[in-house]
Amino acid sequence: MSTRDKPLTTAEIDHAFADGTGQAVPPILGTKEAARLLGVKPKTLDLWKNGGRLDGTYIKRGGRVFYWRDRLVAHIFNDNEMNDDQKQKAE
Repeated sequence: MSTRDKPLTTAEIDHAFADGTGQAVPPILGTKEAARLLGVKPKTLDLWKNGGRLDGTYIKRGGRVFYWRDRLVAHIFNDNEMNDDQKQKAE
């Protein structure tokens, strides 16, 4: 459960990937890579996507789904719906 009171900023996301981690985690991710980044199973990521929880974080091309790393991280950390679900699981 997060104790963060304010949204994660773009500068904070940039800083998180600035130490060379950005090369290991490219800015565009497939489903497996995005799931690995978030520490969830690809099926969980698909369920969130199909449920509309990740709108604006991905694009579909040629039958594949690609996630924008920074948008995905910001969405997961800043989206109230996601945070509410995590709070319910912790209770």
